[in-house]
Amino acid sequence: VLSPVANVGKAIPALAEYPLILCYLDNDTAGRAAVARLRREFGDRVSDKSALYPDHKDLNDYLMSLNQKQITKPKFKL
Repeated sequence: VLSPVANVGKAIPALAEYPLILCYLDNDTAGRAAVARLRREFGDRVSDKSALYPDHKDLNDYLMSLNQKQITKPKFKL
């Protein structure tokens, strides 16, 4: 997770040591561009995980939606 994705250049040296890079970036142009740049640098070691939350802006938005479902879901019937 990069916040903001403009920091991808700064992250490249640190990511070089990892055998697998899982990207949970925004579902927008900037997020896709960051994944593309990482793939140019590291090839198949990069895995884009944004497909896990396709209807949400980002991972946080997705996780917050899960929390909202739990809050609004009644625990028992009256």
